[in-house]
Amino acid sequence: MTSEISLRIKGACTFFSRLGGWFGRTSEEQGVWLYPCRIIHTIGMKQALNLLWIDAQGNMVREDLNVAANQIRVCWKAASVFEVASEDVVRYRALREYFTKGDARD
Repeated sequence: MTSEISLRIKGACTFFSRLGGWFGRTSEEQGVWLYPCRIIHTIGMKQALNLLWIDAQGNMVREDLNVAANQIRVCWKAASVFEVASEDVVRYRALREYFTKGDARD
């Protein structure tokens, strides 16, 4: 039996949409995809985030788990980053599995 997991991600590809980042998403969106992006901050955040860093070829290059408020994270190898609330473990694992299995490149 296979189960599907729904994950609604807000894409942020302009300066202003990336600037809004996590705060710019709607209540239906469980995550944010910032691209291009190599640096994020959690200044002013009320919840921890899980970060999945992706390179230009669609490979996962790093993950940062439970990044608390008022932190800065940098990943020079990345071209983009996904932000998902750290308490949303099931959806984060599904996103991570998608990139580690190579589905994103098929």
